[in-house]
Amino acid sequence: MRFINYFLITLILWVLNLSSQVFAGEAWPKEADRSLRGYHLTFDGGGGIDEPALGFRLGLHYAYNNWILGGFVEENPYVAFETFDVSAGSVNMAGDVAYRLLVTDDFFLRFGVSIGLSRLNFDTVGIDSGTWGWFFGAEALGIDYRIRENMQLRVDLLQYAIPFFNVSRFPFIYDQLRWTVGIAYYF
Repeated sequence: MRFINYFLITLILWVLNLSSQVFAGEAWPKEADRSLRGYHLTFDGGGGIDEPALGFRLGLHYAYNNWILGGFVEENPYVAFETFDVSAGSVNMAGDVAYRLLVTDDFFLRFGVSIGLSRLNFDTVGIDSGTWGWFFGAEALGIDYRIRENMQLRVDLLQYAIPFFNVSRFPFIYDQLRWTVGIAYYF
């Protein structure tokens, strides 16, 4: 818990420093380098912080200036810590939009939302396997760091994923706060 407090204090001080630069009239946010525009593939993987779950995501996106539009398919197995069982979880498919702020020539902050469909892959009380539902997601603090001319390391420190099913009766919701790490390859 102490680490999280130090991290949040450091983040707040850093944001205050950036805001002082903006109000001082410096050109920020800047536009992304041309090598980080256009189509790119993303692969991300991570795990839940509050609920035991995993997520493996493959996406295709288009970046122009500070905006990123695209979609992804995600395998989202659920984990039971008591028995160490891994269920098939759900498959999530969504479109997303993100806004990125160029902090330095190689370092971005990213914020985004996603909406789509989710398919439950196991039977549970009142809901059969194969049931379709909704998926909502948000990336509150994403970090992109250029590691090559056309490749970025992606880290999401606060990613929120919500697949939910059976809206007409008693809903089954498995909301997850996650940390993820991935790669973006621009072509």
